[in-house]
Amino acid sequence: MSFHVTMSSTLRGRNVQLFEVEYLGEAITSVAADVVRRLHEAGFKLKSVYLGGSKHWVAAKSIIGVHSMPLNNLGLEGLEDGDAQMFTFAVKVKNLQGYKADGKAYADGVGAEETWRRAVVKALRQLFGQGFDELNINLCGASVHKDDDGSLVLYCCCSTVPAGTFDGTRDLYQLALRD
Repeated sequence: MSFHVTMSSTLRGRNVQLFEVEYLGEAITSVAADVVRRLHEAGFKLKSVYLGGSKHWVAAKSIIGVHSMPLNNLGLEGLEDGDAQMFTFAVKVKNLQGYKADGKAYADGVGAEETWRRAVVKALRQLFGQGFDELNINLCGASVHKDDDGSLVLYCCCSTVPAGTFDGTRDLYQLALRD
């Protein structure tokens, strides 16, 4: 199995690499395992993680931007554009091999996004331990559809900022509008 960076974009002042692989298993065992290992070796102080999926790279970049902006929708207070408090990578999986991505949430082993989430969190816990928050609240997959060619972009947002405690929404933009 081999993988390579197909694209690199600057989102909110941070470099985000897009890898491309044929199958979901490669995204997990090759790309995610390698990126997580390198992140750990670099001394990244993981405090929270959010994983998701998107139909294609353009949509993924948009939502990654929303997750990583100062008034983000994950409740990560203190992020600044271009700071080192967020690290994100993405993988385009060309063939889902029967894993579902039709806008509905599915369990691990059935839904592509939930399978990705569980596997990457497991890899992170093996290296970083239990001392970080998983920011995904619900079973993954709702509103995530594969592209017309059958591919799907999966991403992982790692942060050195711990999750905040909120009553109701954790969307910092929405909370700022209330004040």
